[in-house]
Parts: sequence; C-alpha cells; structure tokens
Amino acid sequence: MNKLFLISGHSGSGKTTLMKSLMDNEVISFTTRERRNGEQEGVDYKFISIDQFNQMKYQNKLIEWVEYSGNFYGIDAEEFESKISTGEAFCIVDYHGMTQFKAFYPNCCTIFLYTPYKQAYKQMLNRGDAEDKIASRLHTYNEELKNRKHYDYVIRNNSGQFENTRNIIMSIIESEVNI
Repeated sequence: MNKLFLISGHSGSGKTTLMKSLMDNEVISFTTRERRNGEQEGVDYKFISIDQFNQMKYQNKLIEWVEYSGNFYGIDAEEFESKISTGEAFCIVDYHGMTQFKAFYPNCCTIFLYTPYKQAYKQMLNRGDAEDKIASRLHTYNEELKNRKHYDYVIRNNSGQFENTRNIIMSIIESEVNI
C-alpha cells in the first residue's frame, strides 16, 4: 500500500513549492477559483465551474471537499486512485480535507507547514496576489495554526531557508516510506 503525504498549511506557507520540488506524483485538486498567473490546467489544479463542482459533489465522486475563501476545492476518487496506484503521492489539503482523506485512505503521513504571518503576507504579495485577496486568505491564519497539533509533523518554513525546510521534508518522506 503506497504512502500518501497530506500537506497542509496556511496560504503562503510554501507547501506547494516545497512539495513540487520533492515529488512529482501530486493528487491534483479540482477548484472553482480563478486561475492565478502562471498556473496551468491539470498541473496546478483542475479548474471547473461551481455547477460542475456541485454535480461531482452530489454524485458522491469527491473523496474530500472544502469551501475556502469563497471557492471550492476537492479531490475525486478517480484522480486519487490513478496517482496512488503508481507509487507514493502527495496532496495539498486543509485540516478538514486531511481528516476526510485519513478516513478514506489510512496509509497517510500528515505534515503541517507554516510561516510567520508577515512572511506569508509578503510571499503572497510577491506571487502577485491582490491585497484584498491576501487579507481574505489569511483571515483563517490563527485557526489553521491551532489545528497543527493534529498532524504527524509540524515544520516552520523560515524565510530564506528553503533548502533547509526541503531537506527536513525529504527526510520525513524517506523515513515514512522505509517504515
């Protein structure tokens, strides 16, 4: 049974950048949000309409789903099975997605990644997010930090320490796969 790495953290914590630098077998989420500059369909997310998302939800095709900052995110069983059948995989989820996934597929390792609030704000501003969207996305910062106690590993991603944080996560992955 292949290991699934569930990565969570507040917006701007670096979870996507770090994990994509370590693994290429990502379980891709569907989302109803607008595509950001540089994002590619089927690589970063599968972008769909709210009607399409609701249809998937009501047909019970989604393993997990969540509404975040007015947008919907979710993962369907077909996407998950196609990725996990080829080897270890990772998925970016929030706390609720993590708990839903663990109930569906127990061979998971959960990692929570966080940064100081000001660093997250700066990271999101640097990637081109609008200030009103940043404020909306970071509105849940403190609540997300409270949930970190429910994860197997908690890692602080300090500014300028990308390689160090990457090495820590790589060590976790190697350790968990070899258990």
